[in-house]
Amino acid sequence: MAQVPHTRTLLKGNIELRSVSGGMFMADTATIAANWTILPILGAAQKLEIEQTRSTNNFRREFNPALQGQPAETYPGLPEYRITLERVNLYDMNFLEAFGFVGVNIVEQYIPIVVAATQVVPVDAAGSPLEIKGTGSTMKARTYIIPGCWFDELPMDFDITADDQKMIQTVRMICQTIHPVA
Repeated sequence: MAQVPHTRTLLKGNIELRSVSGGMFMADTATIAANWTILPILGAAQKLEIEQTRSTNNFRREFNPALQGQPAETYPGLPEYRITLERVNLYDMNFLEAFGFVGVNIVEQYIPIVVAATQVVPVDAAGSPLEIKGTGSTMKARTYIIPGCWFDELPMDFDITADDQKMIQTVRMICQTIHPVA
């Protein structure tokens, strides 16, 4: 097992990606977190980007001369969750196949998947997270369970003029939600 550098700065390059089939009988976050070690590792993912946006709503206005046309209240819109993954394609497995589907066509995904990502922390010789000196608290690994994922974009890029000839696939997924696990 590779050691993570000892720093208090959260490093973004140390992420484990695991996946499990979802669908109608998808396991809840607690069950997924409890079975983390037996989930299949996707491996070779080079980048994970989690996007959370909220749609904008119209403002509620009151016809009050004192407000001079300013909104009286705003209210939140519906959230939208997306993730973007980058991975080098291998001769024996493309991105879709890494998630357990057969083929290269986006319609081959017939059930949603759950993506789970852990950002590891530096540990001591016993494997315990390091303590932050002077604070009395320990560093925390961050785990995110992202259920209900559907491939939204599954591009394939062929470019014989590129300096780097390896094929890197960048896929986007729409997701149901994002749960942090303590």
